[in-house]
Amino acid sequence: MRYEINIEEMKRRYQIKDNKIGLTHKPGKSISIFPYTIGRIPKESKPKFKNSVASFSRKIVKKTMDNMFDGELYMNNILSNVEENEDPTVFKSILNEMFFNKDGSLNIFHPKVLAYIYANGYDNKLGEFIYDVLINGDEETYSKVEKIYNTKPNNTLIKLLFNSLEELKDKKSDKLTYHNCVDEIRNRFKEDFLFIVKDHKTYIENIESLLKFYYFMYVAQTALKFRRFFDEDENEIDKIYFNLDWENTSRSRVSYAEGWRKVESAVHSIFSHANCLEILNHNNMDKELIYDDIKKILDNMNEEEAEAFIDNMDEVLAVYTNNLEDMEWENLSLGDKYNHNRLYKKVYELFSTIDYQFSVSKRKDLHKRYRLWFEEFCKENFLKSRGRLGFTLNLTEDYLLFMTRIIIKEDEKMKLKDFFKEFERRGVFLDRDSRKNITNLFDKLNILEKKSDSGDAQYVKRVL
Repeated sequence: MRYEINIEEMKRRYQIKDNKIGLTHKPGKSISIFPYTIGRIPKESKPKFKNSVASFSRKIVKKTMDNMFDGELYMNNILSNVEENEDPTVFKSILNEMFFNKDGSLNIFHPKVLAYIYANGYDNKLGEFIYDVLINGDEETYSKVEKIYNTKPNNTLIKLLFNSLEELKDKKSDKLTYHNCVDEIRNRFKEDFLFIVKDHKTYIENIESLLKFYYFMYVAQTALKFRRFFDEDENEIDKIYFNLDWENTSRSRVSYAEGWRKVESAVHSIFSHANCLEILNHNNMDKELIYDDIKKILDNMNEEEAEAFIDNMDEVLAVYTNNLEDMEWENLSLGDKYNHNRLYKKVYELFSTIDYQFSVSKRKDLHKRYRLWFEEFCKENFLKSRGRLGFTLNLTEDYLLFMTRIIIKEDEKMKLKDFFKEFERRGVFLDRDSRKNITNLFDKLNILEKKSDSGDAQYVKRVL
């Protein structure tokens, strides 16, 4: 199978001129992997995940919102639907106290309200990213969400508020922007998402926590998958170990090396991978490719196609390296990785070249800024500082109970050993000490049913 990178397209994307040395790293044209940019996170308006939930909510029901929610207009709509003998001043005061926040935004009294939170810039882009990689246009999911969004509440007052919402505009195009790289995470998400979408209360209470978890896990697993390069099993979920918020930890725990340190190391190179795949996707194929797709193509090349590929990659590397004047390329070492396969080696050389120049040049800061969007999210939601140990991945008691609810769903109980397997299916691994601490907590909370002390005879009861 002939595979060839279009050099001229690559030059246009990277703003490479024949009469001028230099290039601009700007992935996201031939394939979009992550929603991040090299721009600094604004201190005055840090990302708000609830806004990304709103963006996700609009995309899933194929709606768009051009302007900020107008609370005053909405209040007037409500009052216009109330009988005239009601005192508008008193009623307005009651509504403000019960359904409006101090900043004028609405309390989430119905799933549909989520779509009325305004989001722009990065918040909007992140919500669309989460939709693209986790929902991916799935019609079953769309129909379930559409039903719950459009189901009118039974409560008279809530129904009044629901009916007074201005209808959002239909979105003309539902084109997917971001490429899904980890099908297993998307499959697990669908399973859990369809559970919470069963009723209004469950959805409202759990949607933000669910999206936060799967956003973290998807990006972490994508970074780990890319680090495995051509060695990976395309359906494999990498082990990521978490600690519990209330337990002590140490360097000897498996969660120290196989938790955040492992994820952080992989995330360090996501900008390099985004650029490598950007170049590799300026090709003669009619679909987007990630490393496992490229591996299949390389494995099926005949000798003539292989020689042409090597020549093409040499030209790509020459164009790239010749346009970065500040580099001493002789210091780049590829090691012995893929010495057994010259085709794999050439692709790995492209990645290593990109990653090397980000590591040692003045462009190091761009590399850092790109991944910082994800790292800051992790610090706010899933990391805990452990003093000299640095940060570790962290599950609070609340998040543990949330995950328990999601895992057991509507079953009355689940075997303890199966319960931990379900965590692992979602990418969360726990060492022996953490499992023991969870068992003790569940016993204390009276949601552990013991028939003996063995795992086979212990059950975790459903969390309401």
